[in-house]
Amino acid sequence: MPFRRSESRRHLLQDALLAAVVVAAALAQLVVPVHVFVTPGTGALVVAFVAITLRRTWVAGSLGLLVVLGGLESYVYADRLSPLALAYMIVLATAAARGSRPVVVLAGLGAAFGGFYAAWDLSFGGGRYAQLLNEPTELQAVALFAPALVLVSAWLVGLLVRLRRTTRIETALREGAQVSAERSGEAARSERLRAEMARDVHDVVGHALTVVIAQADAAAFVDDVDRLHAMAATIGAAARSSMAEIRDVLDDTDDTVRSTNDHGAVEALVDEARAAGIDVRRTAEGSPVPVPARSALVIRRVVQEMLTNAVRHGAPETPVLLREHWSATTLSIETENQIAAAPSDGGGGRGIVGMQNRLAAISGDLAVDRGDDVFRVRAQIPLVQAQNPLATTPGGPE
Repeated sequence: MPFRRSESRRHLLQDALLAAVVVAAALAQLVVPVHVFVTPGTGALVVAFVAITLRRTWVAGSLGLLVVLGGLESYVYADRLSPLALAYMIVLATAAARGSRPVVVLAGLGAAFGGFYAAWDLSFGGGRYAQLLNEPTELQAVALFAPALVLVSAWLVGLLVRLRRTTRIETALREGAQVSAERSGEAARSERLRAEMARDVHDVVGHALTVVIAQADAAAFVDDVDRLHAMAATIGAAARSSMAEIRDVLDDTDDTVRSTNDHGAVEALVDEARAAGIDVRRTAEGSPVPVPARSALVIRRVVQEMLTNAVRHGAPETPVLLREHWSATTLSIETENQIAAAPSDGGGGRGIVGMQNRLAAISGDLAVDRGDDVFRVRAQIPLVQAQNPLATTPGGPE
């Protein structure tokens, strides 16, 4: 606000200086008389000075003062023009450039009407202007339309200034909106990457901890030293694999989508679960096809979370059924396990929501069914159709 007040005072001072110049030009008639013009009186000079000074701070009032100025000049100087015609032009241009829409329209109508009224009024003055109306037709037309043309031209100049300023403001707003949209896009991308990274870390750590917990719980009932060493090795391998995957997650910010024929990720997860003592029975139908890298990552994370949920919430000593069905366009993965009477961690995790979000990102779908003490999770993952599908995959229980 202080800046605006300072700017308003600066404009007022500038306009007062301009008004003083116009008044001085009008008074120059006293020194160098030009017979076409008259020297305005004190009243006309004061009104013109105030109208020009307030042209930016009080646009509508300045237009009203022009009406007063026109009345004074019509009554006192009807036979000749006044040098204060410059005041009309300045105020009309400012009204068109800065006024509200009603003020702009009123200024345009006033410019046209005032110009023709001035021509009509001067034609009865008997002065030099009236003599022009008795000249040939061309000169009569010039004399008749000249005042209106001058005033309307000043109004049009103000409109052009207004249009240029509006265009400049719109361009600045458009550029600002574009920058804001780009920043919002970057923020959304960063948030998406953060959410994906959080889900990846959740899945990796959750799966590793599930393996570790399963081995640690079983160790209490094992007396065989070799078996204990094997279980400790499994825990170490799960921890190292988890750390390696977390490093990959933190380093991977590449959104490039590539096709891949690597279908060993699911098999590695199954082997890891079996090494932890979990009875995973896997079946597969159809022929695996190359899939985009992002879909391959989703497959790995979804299967990882499916197995983790099955171990956490499943009944001990019961098998986990893992079924795959490959087609040219879709991969269906389903896990099924018995539900434990009392889940080991009390439930309430984010695994289901994480799988839903992952699948939604690639237009996939997740179905969860709890019934008859059986927990089923089915994921539908869209695939890119490949021209050379892999030849074979195990078709029966492993």
